[in-house]
Amino acid sequence: MKNSQISGIKLQIILPMVITLICSLATTYYFLIHNNEKNIINSSILYAKSNIAQYLTLREYYTREVIDVAQQHSNLEVDIFAQNKPNTIPLPATMIHELSDILKNKDSHIKLNIYSKYPFPNRNNKKLDTFEKESLDFLEKNPSETFVKRQIYNNKDSVRVVVADVFSSNTCVSCHNALPNSPKRDWKLNDVGGALEIIVPIDKVIATNNKNTVQISIIIFIILTVLIVAIYFYIDLKIIKSIEKISDFVQNVKDGDLEDELVLEQNNELKSLSTNINAMKISLKDSLTMFYNENQVRRKAQENVTALNTQLEQKVKIRTKELNLRNNELIKTLRELKATKDDLLESQRMAAIGELVGAVTHEINTPLGISVTTSSFIESITKDLKKLYKSDDMSEDDFENYLESVQNNIKIILDSLERVSKMLRSFKHIAIDQTIEDKREFYLKEYIDEILLSLRNKTKKYKHKIIIDIDESIKIDSYPGYFYQIITNFINNSYLHGFEGIKEGTVNISANIHDDELEFIYEDNGNGAKKEVLDHVFEEYYTTRKGEGGTGLGLSIVHNLVVNKLNGTIDISSEENKGFKYVILIPKGIINNK
Repeated sequence: MKNSQISGIKLQIILPMVITLICSLATTYYFLIHNNEKNIINSSILYAKSNIAQYLTLREYYTREVIDVAQQHSNLEVDIFAQNKPNTIPLPATMIHELSDILKNKDSHIKLNIYSKYPFPNRNNKKLDTFEKESLDFLEKNPSETFVKRQIYNNKDSVRVVVADVFSSNTCVSCHNALPNSPKRDWKLNDVGGALEIIVPIDKVIATNNKNTVQISIIIFIILTVLIVAIYFYIDLKIIKSIEKISDFVQNVKDGDLEDELVLEQNNELKSLSTNINAMKISLKDSLTMFYNENQVRRKAQENVTALNTQLEQKVKIRTKELNLRNNELIKTLRELKATKDDLLESQRMAAIGELVGAVTHEINTPLGISVTTSSFIESITKDLKKLYKSDDMSEDDFENYLESVQNNIKIILDSLERVSKMLRSFKHIAIDQTIEDKREFYLKEYIDEILLSLRNKTKKYKHKIIIDIDESIKIDSYPGYFYQIITNFINNSYLHGFEGIKEGTVNISANIHDDELEFIYEDNGNGAKKEVLDHVFEEYYTTRKGEGGTGLGLSIVHNLVVNKLNGTIDISSEENKGFKYVILIPKGIINNK
């Protein structure tokens, strides 16, 4: 066991070293390869730009000192076919082409290409590759920049560098436009006539770089390996051996040898550890002696405890029996309280439905009465018109007056019946929502308007205002019956408690969508409440109207619906004479907010 533990420590020491060695070597190799290749490419680009600059300088010199002088002081012509024509010298571009061909034939390290979208007839057989087409498109838009790519060219890893061949002098423009075989004769100063390209092969440099990088990595690997081996042997000599000695000593103490002493010839943390182990051994020895003495006392005390336990067991059995009887009584009482609570909740729900039926009945009486009265009036004037018609005494004005009166009264009947229909639809929705706890989609403002319409029989007795500030587009997928109970309880509390002694109060109801949460706010400007009342408002059966018809379940029902049914939160704030404010956050159920 001891040997396996020591082997485990050695493995824990050497494994991170080996991992560090491998990671360092891999990082070094990658950095050298990547960085050197980047430097090679950058150097190739600079080298290519330098050569292009030399060619451009040579062409500029040729144009200025040869072409211009020849045209001014001799009868020499400038043409692309200078080799086959006497008294003719080549164009600057032709000179560069010929120079490029000479360098190719001499197997120069670099390659020079010059090409254009508008080649002279003797160069029409040269087909542009993809790179050359891309470079010409780029340089036409960016004549002052350089187009660069690394790619395989003639089976060699190469860097291709291209600059724009710009008409920089009027001599070049005039000459190209004047030549009869020129493919384009509308050149202007600073136009991009073509491109100058230098191709620098880098395959050999890259291969040399890879070879050197491997050699450097091998040297670093050897140095790090030697360093790790030296560190490992030093740790084994200075630390592992001391740990083995400590382990042997602790094993002897475990086997009962409390006379030996641990000695380490080191001045480090292991020396302090050996001192603490020796102190622990002395303390253990003293504790064993004390334990033996205390054990005798404990045995005697145990006998006394056993006798007391027997007496206590008898008393506990008697007490347990009594507690079981009381517990059964409490369970029975809780069941009765739950049944009472359920009865109260059902009574409240049925009372709400009954109140709703009474309110709707009262509200539809008026429009129905108007409809009946108006229908009787239409019947009466119809009889009068019929008499006039039979007596052949009906005038055109009588008939037009009759039609106008019938039309106006029919509109009154339709408006009244529409009002009745709207009330019945609201009653149907709310009554179903109260009796069946179904989840459905509904527009929040429209449903709250229906709730307030159902409560109008109660609220119209007062001069209090109810203001709704809710966007009509807020649509939720939830339980409308819960919202009916919440709003009804809020309004009952405001009218019963909040506006007591207040003739004209105000209720504000608003809702907004914040980060997929519905924030519903109800507040009134009524009497408010003290802090000691706020601490208990959500408790069941708590009411400030005990004995006056209050059940203490209204806000308790609201809290249960918001927290347990709608998975939301409700906060209440109030000060005396400053009204109540309820903030409800419902995190789920938002399905539309257009």
